[in-house]
Amino acid sequence: MSGLLILLTLLSLLSLVGSLVALVNQKWRPKAKWIALGSFIAVIVFPILLEQLAGYSAHEEARQKGFLNSADFRSAKEVGVTDASEWYLRQAKNKAEREELLKPPAAEVRFVTAVENGRALFKAGQNDLQRGAARPARAQAICAAMPSSQLDGWIGAIYKLSTNGDGDGVLTIKLPHEVFLGTWNNSLSDIGSGTLIKSNSSLYRKLLGMKIGDVVRIYGQMFAEGPDCYREMSLTLEGSLREPNFLVRFSEINTVN
Repeated sequence: MSGLLILLTLLSLLSLVGSLVALVNQKWRPKAKWIALGSFIAVIVFPILLEQLAGYSAHEEARQKGFLNSADFRSAKEVGVTDASEWYLRQAKNKAEREELLKPPAAEVRFVTAVENGRALFKAGQNDLQRGAARPARAQAICAAMPSSQLDGWIGAIYKLSTNGDGDGVLTIKLPHEVFLGTWNNSLSDIGSGTLIKSNSSLYRKLLGMKIGDVVRIYGQMFAEGPDCYREMSLTLEGSLREPNFLVRFSEINTVN
């Protein structure tokens, strides 16, 4: 079938060229117009049919060999696997390993849960008093969930990556549920905190090879102070509860492959 479609496509192309030449002759022009139109349509349609036929054939071949689709079959062949059972066992193993690699530590899960519960309390508040009460309640929950200020292998994604006016690194990491961890973005605010990533540090050089969206494991320390158990940088109550950004002094960051 594919050979026939190829032949018909070539004949249609030749017919199209011939009819276009024939249009020059006034005597042949009336018939040549219709032949040219039909040939043009055929030249468009036959390759589409050929592509669909090739896709169907590839799908059928994959199904006969035990694969769910041609894409899986093609991916398996690229790595030298021809047995469908072996391929899907590999895929399941890779998925399990990936999930384990991306699994956040228990302290991070507890922290994010406490922050998310505080956000829910704020949203449920019927007046400013009730909404304001969500913040100390959240602080208490965060302190209970995370007695240590150390971040040991927390997992997140790079959300902001830039520098301040002095060229020192400014970094924000996004955790699940719109929870953020970051440095100050200016030297004045950073006095006494030391969160900006110095341009001559090994961490700064490592960040040069990263980009926004990269999944990373982070190590560092939060600051046990303020009305949120740990220092939070929002300027308003609503910002603190809806999209909190907690101050962190990062010590190490590694991409998750």
